[in-house]
This record gives sequence, structure tokens and C-alpha cells, in this order.
Amino acid sequence: MNKSYREFRHKLFKHFEEVGGKSNPEEAKKKIHEKVFKQSDWDYLCDQFSSKEYLDMSERNKKNRAENDKPSLQGSKSIIALAYDKRDPVTEKLPGRISLYHDFSGKRKQWVNENAENAYVQLQSVPANGSEPKAKNEDDIVDKVLGKWSRYLKGWGQLSKKNTNESSQKASVPSSSTDVHETLHKQ
Repeated sequence: MNKSYREFRHKLFKHFEEVGGKSNPEEAKKKIHEKVFKQSDWDYLCDQFSSKEYLDMSERNKKNRAENDKPSLQGSKSIIALAYDKRDPVTEKLPGRISLYHDFSGKRKQWVNENAENAYVQLQSVPANGSEPKAKNEDDIVDKVLGKWSRYLKGWGQLSKKNTNESSQKASVPSSSTDVHETLHKQ
């Protein structure tokens, strides 16, 4: 339902742009979209679409999407939720990070883009416990190829940071799939 609402608002915004709303919002108010029944509703949307806050947010989001070279195909679903859904039904063991990356960035042999596919090929080519000293396990391989992810993990909070200040407290957050699984069973 949320997806339908977003798609409908997007259609309304496209109509707003097509009738010249960005350059002349007052003219756009006169050309109401066929699916909007009240003029007052259309006026409200036109005011919102032409507001400085909305336009700034739109530009900021557009810039952020352009910088994301490996977007997800999972929508708003978090990595931890995907891991939970993909866990082994018998052992309840969570999948590894490489498998999760594949499920998060590629579906049915269709990759979200070439960068995501190339990263997955690199993940497959780095040998675990191999000759490279820093690639000791799957977590190290993923960190090496994809880089470290955000220090904040939804559902777990702030990840601990290496800090020279002894008095600062570190969050107790799992660092690997195995740790996540063990933490889930403790709760």
C-alpha cells in the first residue's frame, strides 16, 4: 500500500513538472491532475511541490542516489531483516555476508548495475584463509572488497569504535553473522 501511495505521489509530481510547476506553480494550480478531485487538494500539493524545503530535499536525495554506486534491490528492507529471512530453517544459522550481498544487490541473475556485479565477482575471487594475510574470514573479505559499512547498524545501534580514550564505553554489538545469531538467541 505504501508503494502504491509513493507511486501515485510520483505521478502527481510528474504532472506538476509537465505543466510547468517548477517555473510557474500558479499556472500548475490551474491544470489539476485528473485523479485529484478537489482543487484545494491540488493547490496544497502544488504548494508543497514548489516549497523550498521540498525542492532542497529533492535535490539532496537525487545527489545521494547518484553517489550510491551499489544500490539495493530490497527496497527499505534492512540487511539484518534479509539475513533473518534467509536463515537456515533447521539450524537457524544466518547466511554469510557474501551471500547476503548477492541477495541484496542481485536478483535472479540480474544485477542492479555493473558495479554491484563486479564487486560480487571480486568477493568470489578473494580466497578465505588464503595467501592474503588480511583476508582471514568472510567478514574480512567483505570489508576489504566493499569497504567498511556504516558504524550504525539498524536494530543493533552504534558499533564500537577503536578509541584511545579509555573512559569511553563501547557498544556491545555483534560484528559478524555468527555473533548476530548468538545475540538473537540470548534475547
